[in-house]
Amino acid sequence: MKVSNPIKVAKFPQRVTIELTNKCNLNCKTCPRRFVRNELGFMREDLFYKIIDEVSQYGSSIIPFFRGESLLHPKFISFMEYIKSKIVSPIYLATNGTLLNELISDKILDLEIDHISFSIDVANKNVFENNRKGSNYKKLINNILKFIDKREQRKIMKPIIQVSVVVTENNSMLIDEFKNYWRDKADKVRLYPEHSKDGNFGSLANNDVLLKERKPCCKPFTDIVIYWNGNVALCNHDWDRKDSLGDVNKSSLLSIWQSDQYNKLRIMQIERSWEEETVCSTCDHWSAYYLPKNVVGEIFTKNGI
Repeated sequence: MKVSNPIKVAKFPQRVTIELTNKCNLNCKTCPRRFVRNELGFMREDLFYKIIDEVSQYGSSIIPFFRGESLLHPKFISFMEYIKSKIVSPIYLATNGTLLNELISDKILDLEIDHISFSIDVANKNVFENNRKGSNYKKLINNILKFIDKREQRKIMKPIIQVSVVVTENNSMLIDEFKNYWRDKADKVRLYPEHSKDGNFGSLANNDVLLKERKPCCKPFTDIVIYWNGNVALCNHDWDRKDSLGDVNKSSLLSIWQSDQYNKLRIMQIERSWEEETVCSTCDHWSAYYLPKNVVGEIFTKNGI
């Protein structure tokens, strides 16, 4: 099945998200995980190596996290080493930072991955620990500051260090404090709007800034997501997919990416018939790819916006 459309379909996905685990050591009030019903688990070593070996042939970016805390995986360090041994394209990692220790910090810095984002939420201990059940604010902040210091001591530029916060009606008055605290410490400060609050993955609590005329989302043309068990999801807002787009245990990523099933989803975007795909019909993040800075929310850097 050929796709005729204004958005170019990459021969192979440009970005590959690999979920090392969907387990998490925290229970955050704003996290879409509260709506997920999929089985929990860790990705097997052989499956991980199979994925990386194939991706290494195409130069795609690697995002080794989704839905859970990747540092929980017992093979996290060896997995990151394997990625770096095979992949020359960018590697983007996100973590809640609570499991960061000397060994993991040193290894991440040794490997010089490209980007790491710490999900923090406000510079206020009481609000933070109320939202992120199981967390210790002081320990987390110390973990991140030590990581930043280690990178500075090595005089290296990688990884780019980002800290992020999900802006909600309960913490909006604390956002300036958060920005002021981190803006001269981290390379980037990212403000994410709250999403999936209504139980629909990807829907924004406040979408007033988004485009009103619905347009095709770029994700089905550029990205692929692999759950820990090898099942393929549509994008990073496809949090609880039941009808897998393929199984990497049984098929190559390339064959799944070029399959009729995947192409059908692309055609749905082009023909604007996304009501047939539940995730797409209620998601607002498609608009990000048509906004001036290609991003929902705001990003601040040491050198300005």
